[in-house]
Amino acid sequence: MSRHGQVEIAELIRVYLSRVVRDPKGLPIKLYPFTGAHPAADQRRSVVIGPSVAFGRPVLAGTGIPTAVLAEQFKANDLPRDLAREYGVSVEAVSDAIRCELNRQVA
Repeated sequence: MSRHGQVEIAELIRVYLSRVVRDPKGLPIKLYPFTGAHPAADQRRSVVIGPSVAFGRPVLAGTGIPTAVLAEQFKANDLPRDLAREYGVSVEAVSDAIRCELNRQVA
């Protein structure tokens, strides 16, 4: 730790906190988890976790489609492009959902 504080850690924490949405009282109401290999503030926000949707389980943002459902269908050999067409979402969103679930299970 330097005299000026933990500058590197503060920047890392800011990246994570930038993905939390708070209500007017400051309480967290949504979290957009990282779905890429490296955390970055400008990463797509395809997946959201919020207590008012799906009991706080990860879903595709704006849809309520659980990421676990997409990951299970992917593991059953459904292609992301077919899932995207079936659910009316982008292929990128489906891929983010699958990465979110599969990376979480490995961790």
